[in-house]
Amino acid sequence: MKDDVAGDIEQLSPRIAKLNDSTGVWGIVLLCFGTYFFTAAITFAINAVDGNIAKTLLGSLFSATVLARWLYLVVGSVSLAASLIIFYFFYWDGGRVDVGSEYRDSIKKQILRLLFISLLAQPILILVNTLLLPASSLSIAVFGGIIAALGCIFVLYQLIYNMIKGDHVKYANAPLILLVFAAVALVFADQAAIANTSNKNTLIQASEYATANPSDKSAAVGGVINGADVYKAKCSMCHKFDQKVVGPPYKETMPKYAGKLDKLIAFIRNPVKVNPAYGNMPPPGVTAAEAEAVAKYISTEYKKY
Repeated sequence: MKDDVAGDIEQLSPRIAKLNDSTGVWGIVLLCFGTYFFTAAITFAINAVDGNIAKTLLGSLFSATVLARWLYLVVGSVSLAASLIIFYFFYWDGGRVDVGSEYRDSIKKQILRLLFISLLAQPILILVNTLLLPASSLSIAVFGGIIAALGCIFVLYQLIYNMIKGDHVKYANAPLILLVFAAVALVFADQAAIANTSNKNTLIQASEYATANPSDKSAAVGGVINGADVYKAKCSMCHKFDQKVVGPPYKETMPKYAGKLDKLIAFIRNPVKVNPAYGNMPPPGVTAAEAEAVAKYISTEYKKY
């Protein structure tokens, strides 16, 4: 019986080894496809308005913008994997003391060099990706996140260089911590860029709707224009009374128009940029009577909040 089992194992071993090898290869291929399409989706969201994205789907998928962001994701993943190995072997629970010193030294030298080389490429890739960002996505928050990430990487340079030069792993936990901070900062920058693009896209759509429907009379009832209906039809997409949407909340902007209804009406009909924290407000496409009605409505309604 034992001989039969041993024989079966011997026959199956090559097949199992081949299956393991092929599974690993296909796993890497699928991982590459998954991360690439994920990167493409983020890139499309950031470049939705005026980015460097081709008009065709195939051209968009293989554009320089998507490739640059995916390459940074790959390099960043290598850095993170190397930092995790260093953390596990030399810091977690006192480090791996159950392996030989030669093996530990080999891991230390190879992984520290790999981490340092991958870090050298990161500022270049961050700069390339920043230059490829569309103007509509840029803001102080985006640049703040990028600068914070670069700061973490440059501090990490010094730590890794000291560990390589001094042949020690005194700061074994620092690479992982700094890379996590850098990743969070870049995610924050990406989210800010997506929000900026979404806000501008909403403004463009509102402007296009107003242009396509210049004589929308949905707010008129019995010949009398209702300011609340004008607000719902023309303004509520971008403005609320007590919270920021695309534009600022009315409870913050309306106090300066107290007793200045004519000025408010003029602004509604021909808006100009006032607050640099928000995008340009497009003309809402209202008549003089609609502008007066909605101005009176929001002038009194905001006081309830």
